Amino acid sequence: MLIIFLVYQQVALTTCLSIRLLEAGATKVYAILTHGIFSGPAISRINNACFEAVVVTNTIPQEQHMKDCPRIQVRLLLHYTFFFLPP
Repeated sequence: MLIIFLVYQQVALTTCLSIRLLEAGATKVYAILTHGIFSGPAISRINNACFEAVVVTNTIPQEQHMKDCPRIQVRLLLHYTFFFLPP
């Protein structure tokens, strides 16, 4: 399992990185973001990517994004996020 921590992220670049990590032997890839600003084709890219989950804080409302992309999870505080990752 590999967890990618990102403060500001570019979904396209992170998606490419996650594919390379899986090819290198990672079994799961999680992306953890401070702010989930999903614009343009970001949701489509996440849906087509190999992330186990994309976890964001609640600094920006994500209700619609969570409906459009079941991989997106929202947590109250970033340090609290670690307690909710699946084993």
